[in-house]
Amino acid sequence: MPISTQQIKLLRKERGWSQEQLSAISGLSTRTVQRIESSGDCSLDSTMALASAFEISPAGLAHQTVVEDTANPEFEMAAVLGYLCLLLGVPVIFYSFTSTSGMWEIATVLIIDALVLLLSCHSLGLKETLSFFSNSLIKINAQTKISSFNSAIIHARHVCQYLYTVAFVTALVYFLTVALHVPQRIATLNVFLVELMIPLLYAILLAEFWIRPYKHKLEQQLAKKLAG
Repeated sequence: MPISTQQIKLLRKERGWSQEQLSAISGLSTRTVQRIESSGDCSLDSTMALASAFEISPAGLAHQTVVEDTANPEFEMAAVLGYLCLLLGVPVIFYSFTSTSGMWEIATVLIIDALVLLLSCHSLGLKETLSFFSNSLIKINAQTKISSFNSAIIHARHVCQYLYTVAFVTALVYFLTVALHVPQRIATLNVFLVELMIPLLYAILLAEFWIRPYKHKLEQQLAKKLAG
């Protein structure tokens, strides 16, 4: 049964698999995978094995119909506006309650955003991190693979954990720094407490008004896909 060599390569690279990994997942030998990618000649059994590995129908191997999930993305304005409000509006709101000339508010945004991105890249990969955050601003493609939904949901769970961890550590470092080096600032208790809470509040807003709603949408789409 002839299949598209470009389609096989595209599907494999889309998932970040080597020929050896595809061989292990499909149960075919590496030499068989290499031959199929080279000539396009494939037995019925091999076609079924590859289709099962890629989670598509056998007919999908014959034509180059698979595209990346982010191709021609359609931005979801609610998500974009929500992110801009969090990024720009939250520091302004916090500043109105403090007397730090805006420096601590800006520092909080930069510290939390940078450390969360760093942790995500370190544990989950740069490509996966960039893809996750960019996809959170576009409409979810109903044709997305089940494995992609699962990985994005797991990524969202990790990001929420990173946000709260980084915020807690940032607040703790701020408290210790002020207590040791600027103890007189504690005298203005109302301002000190607000400044201490800013990292935690910012993390809550990001996690509960951006990441977790996106995670819920992914879970809903996954449930529909599994039910279908």
